[in-house]
Amino acid sequence: MRLLNQTIEDIEEVSIDPDGEIRDRLNKLAIPSGSLGRLEEFATVYASIKGSINAPIRHKVVFTMAGDHGVSSEGVSAFPQEVTRQMVENFL
Repeated sequence: MRLLNQTIEDIEEVSIDPDGEIRDRLNKLAIPSGSLGRLEEFATVYASIKGSINAPIRHKVVFTMAGDHGVSSEGVSAFPQEVTRQMVENFL
């Protein structure tokens, strides 16, 4: 119980991305703004808590899935077909 109490006492208040540095970093990625959904929000909070835009995550696993289903040729895609591969490579 002592460890728990000490851990709770050591927790400091965090200001989420006070200078916009994390949001700027996310906006520079070659992906549509907001396309990662809540993951962008999680990344912002995590980096703020860790105090670094390059905060390590131990034991991480990433699944990257993409598909090219001919949507671009139908004229309803926001991006040309070539962009799919580029975006996936940027995720990696």
